[in-house]
Amino acid sequence: MICGIRVFISVTGFFYHPDDDNDGRAAVTDKYLIAQCFYAHSTQLLIKAAEVLGKKDDYAFYGLLLQKIKDAFLKEYMTPNGRLVSGTQTAYVLA
Repeated sequence: MICGIRVFISVTGFFYHPDDDNDGRAAVTDKYLIAQCFYAHSTQLLIKAAEVLGKKDDYAFYGLLLQKIKDAFLKEYMTPNGRLVSGTQTAYVLA
């Protein structure tokens, strides 16, 4: 350990991470961006459930809600050139 930071050597080079991140202090991805992505995912699950159950009204309702969630995400977290405002791996994986 070097100065409280673990250093790992791998085939591709070395990288580091904080020794203790149990409290989330090293998290750099916007927590609201993460929440928005999981909100969209949860809504997609509701759409699939409504489809399987034959609930056409719910299917339509959650379909519109998902579109609003996506539009809000684009407005809040995407630049006009299509880049995310957060450049972390987590943000790009979730988007």
